[in-house]
Amino acid sequence: MEDIIENKTIQKEDWSERKLSLLEISNCEFNRCNFTETDFVGTKFIDCVFNECNFSNSKILNCSFCNVTFKECKISGVAFSEINKFLLSWQFDNCVIKLCNFSKLDIGKSKFIQCVVHDTDFVDSNLSESDFSNSDLRGSKFQNSNLSKVNFVGAINY
Repeated sequence: MEDIIENKTIQKEDWSERKLSLLEISNCEFNRCNFTETDFVGTKFIDCVFNECNFSNSKILNCSFCNVTFKECKISGVAFSEINKFLLSWQFDNCVIKLCNFSKLDIGKSKFIQCVVHDTDFVDSNLSESDFSNSDLRGSKFQNSNLSKVNFVGAINY
């Protein structure tokens, strides 16, 4: 793998259980890729889109996400609380997010649109001005979080 991956469209690749650490990935689109248990430690994602990808139990310690969109992805067992918070900006559209940890993050203005977000931890997070519209938040925890100006229109189970 190269240290820098840019301006690529990647289709239906299985990168499960691989180590893809310390990469810079920019202006890329990933379609129907499998990242189950992939180790992305220290990787930077800039201006990327993930369509119908599987991120079950992916490791993202010190990963950066700048202008990243996840569309129709399965994301399960991921500790987002361990990411690099600098210049963090992301959006989740129609994703299934289960058993993830977003605790103690400053993720204001994040978008979780029409997502299934079950049993996920947002404790002690800043979610101000975020959008959870039309999402199912069953079993997710928001204790001690800043929920000012959060859009829950059409959301259920919160």
